[in-house]
Amino acid sequence: MSSRPRTRDKLGRLLQSPARAFDRIFRSPSPTPSASSANASNTGSAGKWSEQNPSDLKTALKMLSKGAGVVPGLKPALDVLGRCFDTITDTTGNRQDFQELIASITQSVQILSSHIGKLHTSPMTERLGNTIRRVTSLNGLADHIIQKQTRTGARQYIEAQDDVDEVIRCFRRVGLLIQQIQSDVLLSIWMTSNDNLRTSTDHLKNTRLQALSAVLAAQYDSREASQVRRTACTPDTRKVVLQELQDWAIDPDGAKVYWMNGMAGTGKTTIAYTLCSRLEAAGQLAASFFCSRSLPECRDVTRIIPTIAYQLARMCVPFQDELCRALDKNPDLGG
Repeated sequence: MSSRPRTRDKLGRLLQSPARAFDRIFRSPSPTPSASSANASNTGSAGKWSEQNPSDLKTALKMLSKGAGVVPGLKPALDVLGRCFDTITDTTGNRQDFQELIASITQSVQILSSHIGKLHTSPMTERLGNTIRRVTSLNGLADHIIQKQTRTGARQYIEAQDDVDEVIRCFRRVGLLIQQIQSDVLLSIWMTSNDNLRTSTDHLKNTRLQALSAVLAAQYDSREASQVRRTACTPDTRKVVLQELQDWAIDPDGAKVYWMNGMAGTGKTTIAYTLCSRLEAAGQLAASFFCSRSLPECRDVTRIIPTIAYQLARMCVPFQDELCRALDKNPDLGG
């Protein structure tokens, strides 16, 4: 049912017996102790619960506030939440469900405080769009609670009782928002750590592959290719042999090696270059090594296998992983 009839009844009692109401509102005698309120028997219903019941929540909020600058808007929201906690009345604070809720919020704030210092502003900002919206909601909730808890005089007596349940609902939402912010922060930390780990792993792999001392000049389209006049066949020439080579390249059941014989100057390098360019255009070229008398490092046959392995690793990630594991066990393999 609506709280309006109860509010009207309280207003009626106030008008019927103003003296009694005045005494109840402003003198606020202490309640009679009972089994359920023994802990509160030394305090009146007036005053602030937070002043009589120091909580770890204040300390946790202060600690969190120190590192909250990395999340836009969080520090001001925590300041408002701290003031919100200061306005808690005995009516709200002495409820067991509220005290359990405060304990849960305190734990969430402490966990968030212990992790927020690990955030890095630059990569984190793009990932916390939802968090910023939650911080805005947290700020608004705290302001609303303050308004509900700071009623005075007759209005406090008439309306504050009806506000207690709403205040507790607001605090539940505060707890949920803090848990969501905590999850956002932990996820951002994990993603940043994962990015850093990936960067570190990639750097280590590159270091391993560089140790192979691959001869980059031996690739078919290297910068040095023009120096040794390494070019493709003239269009519409060598059609038969090029077609035969392409058929061999795409036949999974074909021979593993294609031998091309011929005297010097008969165009073997040109044909091989043309095949490489066609395979690369089709996304099928994995590696190449062109020997050359004019380039000293391209005359060293001991560099053929390491160079081929290097190019295969750049092309195929699973092969790269296996190669790097082998090099990790024996770094001299590529020597």
